[in-house]
Amino acid sequence: MSVELQERLLSLVSRAGHLLGSPRMEDVLPGIVAVASQTVEADAYAVWRLDRGRGVWGIACHAGVSDTFATDAISSFGGRSAAAIPDLPTIAAEDVRAAALLKERAAAYEREGVVSVLLVPLAIDEAGDGTLVFYWRRRRTFSDDDVDLGKALGHLAGAALRTADLHAEQLRAERQTRFLEQTATALASSLDYQETLKTVAQLAVPHIADWCAVDIVDAAGELQQLALAHVDPARVAFAREFSARYPPDASAPSSAHAVVRTGQPYLLPHLTDEMIEQGARSEQHRADILALGITSFMIVPLRTRGGIVGAMTFVSSESRRHFTAADVRFAETIADRAALAIENARAYEEARRANQLKDEFLATLSHELRTPLNAILGYARMLRSGAVPDERRDAALSVIERNSGMLTQIVEDILDVSRIVSGKLKLTLCTVDVGQIVADAIGTVAPAADRRGVRLSHRIGDGVSAIQADPDRLRQVLWNVLSNAVKFTPAGGAVEVVAEPLAPAGVEIAVIDTGRGIAAEFLPYVFERFRQADGPFTREQGGLGLGLSIARNIVEMHGGTIHAESAGDGRGATVRVRLPAPA
Repeated sequence: MSVELQERLLSLVSRAGHLLGSPRMEDVLPGIVAVASQTVEADAYAVWRLDRGRGVWGIACHAGVSDTFATDAISSFGGRSAAAIPDLPTIAAEDVRAAALLKERAAAYEREGVVSVLLVPLAIDEAGDGTLVFYWRRRRTFSDDDVDLGKALGHLAGAALRTADLHAEQLRAERQTRFLEQTATALASSLDYQETLKTVAQLAVPHIADWCAVDIVDAAGELQQLALAHVDPARVAFAREFSARYPPDASAPSSAHAVVRTGQPYLLPHLTDEMIEQGARSEQHRADILALGITSFMIVPLRTRGGIVGAMTFVSSESRRHFTAADVRFAETIADRAALAIENARAYEEARRANQLKDEFLATLSHELRTPLNAILGYARMLRSGAVPDERRDAALSVIERNSGMLTQIVEDILDVSRIVSGKLKLTLCTVDVGQIVADAIGTVAPAADRRGVRLSHRIGDGVSAIQADPDRLRQVLWNVLSNAVKFTPAGGAVEVVAEPLAPAGVEIAVIDTGRGIAAEFLPYVFERFRQADGPFTREQGGLGLGLSIARNIVEMHGGTIHAESAGDGRGATVRVRLPAPA
C-alpha cells in the first residue's frame, strides 16, 4: 500500500463519523455523496439502488449530473434483468464505450458527456443491490490506489446504507404496530362493522396508503363499495365519479371481484405508462387514470370462517410508494382483523335475531295454542251445561274436533323441528308414485281451499316416473306447501300443482298460486325456521312459521332442493320441489 493511499484512507476514516453519524436515510444518502466528493475528485457522483418493487435500478442520490440523467432508470444490467447482482465486480472504465457491462447506459453517457466511470458495488446485504459511481467527462486513467480507495468508500457506504435500511424498517414496524393498535381500538369500539370498517379505511390514509377502499359482498352476492378514503375529500369525489363512469371489469385479475372470487391477494408493484396505454378504454379514460396518479396498488381478501366476504384495496399515488410482498402481508393482517370484526358483528346480529325470533315464536305459539284451546274448552263447557241445543250438538263437536286437529298439528310441527335439530328425524324410503302423492295432498287440503273459495287443480306431466322417497314425509312436504299457498291466496284465486320430469332424471313438483306473493326482501328467508313476513295479512292467517322450514329439511334429506319464486307483492308465488330419481 502506497503512502498516498494510506493518507487518503486515514482521511476517509476521519470522515466516516459524518457518514455514519445518522441512521436516517435522508441524511445517509447525501452524506455518502458528500464524503465521496471529498475523497475522490470526480465530475459527478451517484448512489444507485435497486427498487425491488418496480424491478428497476435507479439513482437514489446524486451530484454533478443532470436531472434527466438521474431519472433514467435501468430495467436490465449487464444483460441481466433488473435484480440484485451479488457478483457484480468493481468496474474502472477509462472509456465507457468499451465496457460491456455499461452498454445499457451508453446513450445516456454520451448525452451527459461522461467518458470514464468508476463503479463500486455496495455490500448492503447478502445480495448486492447498490452501487457507488464516480463520473468523469474527460478520460481518466485509474490506478490500483484509485480502485482500492473506491472499494473502501464502498464498504463504508454499504454499512451506512444497511444501518439506514434497518432503521427505516424499525420505524416502519413501529408505525405498523401503532396502526394495528389504532385499528384494534376502532374494531372493538362498535358492533356496527360497516362504520368500523369506514374508520379503518380512514386510519389507513396516509399512514400505509394514499387511498383505501373496502368492498363488501351484499345479500344478493354483489360486491358493493362500503368505504373509500383519501386525505382530500375532493379526490374522493373524483374517484367515485371515476368508478361510476368506468365500472371495473369483474373478470380482470386485478379487480376486487377476482380477489373475492379466488381468495388470493393481488399486487401491482408499479403501474407503468405502458399498462395505462394498454388498459385505457378511451383517450379520456387514459387522462382520468393519469389524473389519479396511481403508482402501485394491492388488494387483499376479507376472509372469515364462512368464506370471503369482501376485499380491501390499498393504493399509492401522491407518496409515489411502490408496494412489496411485505406490504401485502401487512395488509392481510389488517384484513384478517377487519374480517374478524365482521364475523363477530354478524354473529352478534344473528344471536340477537335468534333471540328476537325465539321471543316472537313463543308469543305466536301461546296465541296459536290459546285460540283452539279456547274453542275446545268453551264448547266442552257448553255441551256439559246443556247450553247447546240438540240440533247444534254435531256442529259443536265438529268445532272441537277441528280445533283438536289444529292442536295436534301444532304439536307435531314442534316435534318435527325438535327431531330435525337433534338429527332424529328418519326417512323410510320406498318406491313412490308421484301422481298418487300429489292427489293425496290435494285431497287433504281441498276442504280448506273450499272454505276460502280457492280453486285447486293439478297436472302430472308425461314421463313422470316413480321415485325413492318416504311417502308420509313427502305428503307432509306437499301438504305444508299447499296449505301455505291456500292460506295466502284470496277468494277467487287458484292454486295449481304441476309435476314434470326433471332432466336428466328425477321430478319437479311446482305449487303455483295467484295469491299475495312474496316481497323481494323476504324471499331469501322464506324457508327459515320461525320466519314470517311482516304485515297485517300474515298476522291474520296465524301459524307458527314452521311449515316451509320443515318442508325444506325433509326435501334436503331426500337429496333434493326446494326454492321459492315470486314477482313481488300481489303477484303470486311458485314453490318448486326437485327430487332425484332412484339411484
